[in-house]
Amino acid sequence: MKEYSKRIETERLILRKFEADDYEDMFNNYAKYDEVTKYLTWNTHKSSEDTKNYLEKVVLPDYEKEHTYRWAIELKSLGQVIGAIDVVCCNLEKKSAELGYVLGLNFWGNGIMTEAGRAVVDYLFSEGFVRIWAIHKVENERSGRVMQKLNMQYEGTLRKYALDNQGELVDVKIYSIIKQ
Repeated sequence: MKEYSKRIETERLILRKFEADDYEDMFNNYAKYDEVTKYLTWNTHKSSEDTKNYLEKVVLPDYEKEHTYRWAIELKSLGQVIGAIDVVCCNLEKKSAELGYVLGLNFWGNGIMTEAGRAVVDYLFSEGFVRIWAIHKVENERSGRVMQKLNMQYEGTLRKYALDNQGELVDVKIYSIIKQ
């Protein structure tokens, strides 16, 4: 089977497949923080065991599926996983991929997600995708700024479009970038 989540290196980051022992970094750097997970589709983890179970039951099995694009974001200087970036949905016929991402609170505001996002967008374009898009809950303007820094264009607001981690339908803003 083809390798979809190929290792990508940037100046400060290593984007790689998750490994079973990444759960402690995931928990300590982002999964345990309500402020980080409040805009995600999954809830804050109460213990590292929650994160270990999530990694073993959800994340790692995805790599067995075709067209899984999922990376752990490892900060080279720290040698730890500090976030994740994934294709959460793709339409191969339309050559379209939706990005999703999460980054530990202590790493916000340093251009890390923009650096990871640019690397992944470039990789996906090289894989034949033509349209890369992302959504964010209307209230999460920080995520919108990341999308803008990735040269994504605002397309509109989708009302009651996505489920949040409380199971509620929420309004989201959608951005995209087209391969030129």
